[in-house]
Amino acid sequence: MPPDAASKFCYSWPKAKAVRVLCSLWEKVATKRIKHDPCPQEDERVENPYEASLREMLQELRILMAIDHPCVVKLIGANLAADEDPIVVTEYMEGGDVEHFMFRQRQASNGQRLKPSLQLAMSWSISVAEALAYLHGLDQPIIHRDLKPLNLLLTKDLQVKVTDFGISKVMVPRAASGGTDPCPAPVMTGGIGTWRYMAPEVVRHEPYTDRVDIFSFSLIVYLLFTGNTPFHSFCGNKPERILQSYLAGREPRPDLSFAFISPTMRLLKPFLEDTWNARAAARPSAVECLARLQAMNSQGVLHAVQSRVRSMVSWKRLVTQ
Repeated sequence: MPPDAASKFCYSWPKAKAVRVLCSLWEKVATKRIKHDPCPQEDERVENPYEASLREMLQELRILMAIDHPCVVKLIGANLAADEDPIVVTEYMEGGDVEHFMFRQRQASNGQRLKPSLQLAMSWSISVAEALAYLHGLDQPIIHRDLKPLNLLLTKDLQVKVTDFGISKVMVPRAASGGTDPCPAPVMTGGIGTWRYMAPEVVRHEPYTDRVDIFSFSLIVYLLFTGNTPFHSFCGNKPERILQSYLAGREPRPDLSFAFISPTMRLLKPFLEDTWNARAAARPSAVECLARLQAMNSQGVLHAVQSRVRSMVSWKRLVTQ
């Protein structure tokens, strides 16, 4: 690294003890480093945190080496020397993650700006759908398994990219599975992911497919367009209640009772209800999600909002005449 390079802390890597961004005059990169913990593990039945972090890092490295898409954070390099802490180097996403971006927006506006602009929300939703369509459409499809706002990173100009493939699942080649869609899942670990954005079938340790990503995606779309944290009215800051409800056989979903008020939500409501369908097989594929969002973007959501604005302006003019 050049002598004039600077470093500073950036977004976190799960269980890692040090994450730094290396900034030079030529480029900025993000590094994920795992510090080795010399302390012995007290309980041998519990996986060593270092070993768990290393396993996730190697899994992400294997996946990033095999994929390339503009809506996925790009791998630049890695250092796996035996005598050094392992490091994975990726492109630097200057905008941080979507969750903290929205939090900063709320703070800066004193709670007035609860969500991104309609255009930005749609752009982000389409980009994530493009990433999922790519990942699920590979010869060996990849199920992300931990899709959430913290794993959506932003460039300086607010383009969104999917990151963190440490617990992702690489499926069997399509030729071996008969080319079916959605690809049948082998036995996979249940309970993987983040509670609030986890699909019910994952919580229940049932067989699942790439439609678990679609369920998580639906909750992200809900957040982006409403500004409301999914399930907040149901569980507040205790997402474990969602899991308990799933395990009890219930199917709670985010509140859509206000959807009739907003022309945007009236158009999005069928999309959300389809993508978080209790029957995983009934959820649309990522390709279908992408097509529907693109259609809404070109002729639906924005047009509906603009028409309502024009109607309001015309009404005000009529009243004031």
